[in-house]
Amino acid sequence: MMIPAEKALQIVLRVAQRLPPVLVPLHEALGKDEDDEILEFKPHEIHEERLEDNVQISMHALAGCNSFRTMRIKGKLKGKIITILIDSGSTHNFLEPTIAKHSGFSIEATPNLSVAVANGTRLSSKAVCKNLSWEMQGIMFSAEVRLLSLGVCDMVLGIQWLSTLGPILWDFRNLSMQFHLQGKPVDLKGETQLNVEQVNSKQISKIVQSTKQGFLAYMCSMDAEEVNNQVHSDIKVILQEFCDVFAEPKTLPPQRNADHKIPLKGGK
Repeated sequence: MMIPAEKALQIVLRVAQRLPPVLVPLHEALGKDEDDEILEFKPHEIHEERLEDNVQISMHALAGCNSFRTMRIKGKLKGKIITILIDSGSTHNFLEPTIAKHSGFSIEATPNLSVAVANGTRLSSKAVCKNLSWEMQGIMFSAEVRLLSLGVCDMVLGIQWLSTLGPILWDFRNLSMQFHLQGKPVDLKGETQLNVEQVNSKQISKIVQSTKQGFLAYMCSMDAEEVNNQVHSDIKVILQEFCDVFAEPKTLPPQRNADHKIPLKGGK
């Protein structure tokens, strides 16, 4: 239905009258100051913020679970077995601080580095180990790692490490990674997803003491509720006032100078 411009304006004004008052001043909503001058942003401030946003860690790395772009593998650090997650969703390499302290490698304090998580939160990294050496399936590796509280995994290897390997053949379905290291072929095999097991209260207490992060899931049945389709009283007033505009059409639109053909099927 075609609505005259004047009537459309009346409807807009009536709706605006029934809306709650705007609490944000107009000059703030438009990004201007009190003198109507456009606010300016310094380029170097924007650049620094982007640098922080570039450091990311995935939720899979914090949860210690496999996904379509991760692979879990066992490694050794100074003879101690650690859990390593190779994660293409994380930008940098990260190591659990408690593991780093007992490794004996040199740790350097750095300015606070903000690490973005996929769920919108941010973590803080204040130290780095620039030449960490560890073993995976009988092969020695070394890389720079940031110290970050991970909770489940002991170490996360992100794009920072993956980019140093050159061409990689990564089979996510069979959890294998093939590449060349110092001219020799390397074939790493990942672990399959851990099985879900039922635990008692004593086991939970032990897990909580040794793990910093986790997830609590509560299972219950959901009953469907009827949706309230009642129209708000303010809207009802407007619908009644302009009933000719909002009336449900029962026929085809009237013929006009420029009309589109609507072919109807037989029996309709």
